[in-house]
Amino acid sequence: MATTMPPGPRNFLGLKNIRDFSDHTLEFIQSLHDRYGDIVSFRMGPFRAFFFYHPDHIREIVVTHWKKLPKMKRQVKVLQQWDGNGLVLSEGEFWQRQHRLVQPAFAPKRFAKYAEVMVRRTSERLAAWQTLSHLAIDAEMNTLTMEIISETLFGADVRSKSKTLEEAVQTLSAISVDEMKRLFIPPRWLPTAHNRKKLWAMGVLDDTIRGFIHARRAAGTDQGDLLSMLLLATDEEAEHNRMTDQQARDEAMVLFLAGHDTTAAALIWTCYLLGLHPGVQSKVITEIDGVLAGRDATYEDLPKLRYLKQVIQESLRLYPPAIGTFARENPEALTIGGVHVPRGSFLYTFSYVTHRDPRWFPEPERFDPDRFLPEREKQIPQFAYFPFGGGPRVCIGMSFSMMEMSLVLGTMLQRFRLALVPGQTVRPTVLLSLRPERPIRFQLAKRSRAQ
Repeated sequence: MATTMPPGPRNFLGLKNIRDFSDHTLEFIQSLHDRYGDIVSFRMGPFRAFFFYHPDHIREIVVTHWKKLPKMKRQVKVLQQWDGNGLVLSEGEFWQRQHRLVQPAFAPKRFAKYAEVMVRRTSERLAAWQTLSHLAIDAEMNTLTMEIISETLFGADVRSKSKTLEEAVQTLSAISVDEMKRLFIPPRWLPTAHNRKKLWAMGVLDDTIRGFIHARRAAGTDQGDLLSMLLLATDEEAEHNRMTDQQARDEAMVLFLAGHDTTAAALIWTCYLLGLHPGVQSKVITEIDGVLAGRDATYEDLPKLRYLKQVIQESLRLYPPAIGTFARENPEALTIGGVHVPRGSFLYTFSYVTHRDPRWFPEPERFDPDRFLPEREKQIPQFAYFPFGGGPRVCIGMSFSMMEMSLVLGTMLQRFRLALVPGQTVRPTVLLSLRPERPIRFQLAKRSRAQ
C-alpha cells in the first residue's frame, strides 16, 4: 500500500488552495485534474483534502465505503440550520429508517397524478408568455418549479406568495455558500445584517411548511401528494413507526428546497443549450409533435419522448446542478484507488469534471445528445456519469426530477421556440446548485400545437 501522498498544489498551509477553491471553484477543480491526474491531494489549512476523479474511485467512495464516510461536518452544520435532520443530511440507522418512510412517496404508482400537476402548472405559466417576445428564463423556471413542488408536495397553491418563498430560498442558497467558506459562523443571536436575512428566510419557509403539516394532520387523509405520504407512512421495522411533526417538517423542507432549486437549475441549462443548438431544438420539437399530436403530455408519454430524455441527460452531463456529491470525512484511515487516506481527511468527487473527461466522453465540450442513445449509453463506465450521485445515497427524487424536466420542456416546446438574445455572455457559478452567473434572456417565437 502506498503511503506517499498523491500529487497536488503545495503552498503555505494550503491557504492559496482554500482561496482558489472558494473563489474559482470550477476552474480550480478542473485544473487540478488536468495537471495532476485522477487522485489529487493537498493541504486546506489544518486538514488534508483528496480529490477523486476516476469512476472506479468514485464507486469506492459512494458504494464500497459509503457507511464509513459521513458527510463533511461543516457542510452539514450549515444546512441543518434550516433543513434539520432530513434525509439528505442524516446518517446511519436514522437515515435508513427515514429512507424507508420516504421511499413510497416516489413510487411510480403516484407519478401519473404528479405528472398532471406538472403539465397543468406549466400550461398556466406559459399562458402568461403569450404577450411576451422576450423573457429571462431563470426567473420563470424558479417560479414554475416552486409552484410544481408546492402542489405535488403540499397539495398547495402558493402563487400568491411564490415571490416571497423564492426570495427566501435564494437568500438561504447564498448564505449557505457564504457560511461554508467562513472560518467562523457568528451565533444567530448577534444582530447582524447577515443574521437578520437568514432568520427572516428561515422563518418564512418554516412557518409555511409547518402550516401545511398542521392542516394535513388535522385532515388525516391521503390526498395523493408527497406530504400525505410522509405523514401516513409507517415503518414496520421500528418501534415508533410514524414520523413526528418535526421529522415530517425536516423531510418536507429538504424535498422542497432540493426539488425546487436543482430542477430549476437543470431546466435553465437545458433551455440554454437548446437555444445554442437550434438544430437539436428542432429535432426535439419534431419528436414532441409526433408523440403528442397537439394534446397535453401525460406520464405514459415519457418512454416515447426518447430524444428529449437524451437532451436532458446531455445537459446534466455538461451542467450538473450538483457539481459533485457531498464532501466526505473519514473517521478512520482507509485505502481508495490504492492510496492511503489518513483519518480526518476530506474526500471530494466532482461530476462536473468527470463528466468532461475525454476518456469517457470524446469531445467532452460538445453538446451531443446522441451520447445517450441506448447502444452508446451502455458503453459509458459506471460512475463516469452521476448527476444525481450514486450508490445507496443516490438522490431519492431522481425519477421525479427527470419526469418534471421532460414534461415541462415538452409542454413548453409545444407552444414556443426558444432563441437566445444575441450578445450574452453565459458563465456558470457555484451556489447550492450550478447556476448561470447572470440571467439568460430568450426571444420567444409562438408555435401552433401540431394536430
